[in-house]
Amino acid sequence: MCSRRAYHGPMDASKKNIYAMSRTVNGVLTKKDYQPLWQPIPGFVKQQGNLATELAFITTNAPKVVQRKTGSADQKEAVRLTLCKAAYIVAGALVAYAHDAGNQELLVRMSTTLTALLGGRGQDSYDKCKDILTTANANLAGVIANGVAQTDLDHLQQLLDQYGGLLLQPRLDISNLKSIGQGIDASLERIVGILENGLDNLMLKFQDTHPDFYNEYQAARIILDFPGGHATGSAPTPPPAAPAK
Repeated sequence: MCSRRAYHGPMDASKKNIYAMSRTVNGVLTKKDYQPLWQPIPGFVKQQGNLATELAFITTNAPKVVQRKTGSADQKEAVRLTLCKAAYIVAGALVAYAHDAGNQELLVRMSTTLTALLGGRGQDSYDKCKDILTTANANLAGVIANGVAQTDLDHLQQLLDQYGGLLLQPRLDISNLKSIGQGIDASLERIVGILENGLDNLMLKFQDTHPDFYNEYQAARIILDFPGGHATGSAPTPPPAAPAK
């Protein structure tokens, strides 16, 4: 019977060991000399096909779990700087307008520096720049009179949208990676079932008739302990040989 195992998280050492073992097993099964032995057996063909499908899924998706989006942090900081510079110019126009209009509350609220806009978390910069844009739209005639065009405000809105998307990206990446990791976990669990419930039992017929094939399969079924991991199992124990008569 299959000993049910729970798999959680990315491909740690023990999962990689199981994956490597499964690939080795499939390598034995697909050897040119051995394929004619099991291909006439429909159930065997199905189990081997299922194993190959699961291995292909893991091979395709495992690199995504450990993939690092190089340059994404740099891109985010570059957009943040561009955004804050654009907002700083608009804030300057608002301060000039507030001074001319004698609006002390507006003058104090819009008085800032580029360092202040860039300070804190990314969300802080986003919120400050959004407030400047909202205030500029509420005082459109005043900022236009002080050198800020509608196209400048449109560009600031575009930068806000772009930066807002970048702020959300890590959360989306984590969600996507979690989904992929769960898929790999499920695939590994299915592989265990395919081997323990399916192929291990179907191989028994070859123990006496084709011992080389059987023994090579059993050797492949051993889960090796790769560096950084630990042994997670071994090949199933073959049934005892029948006593000599």
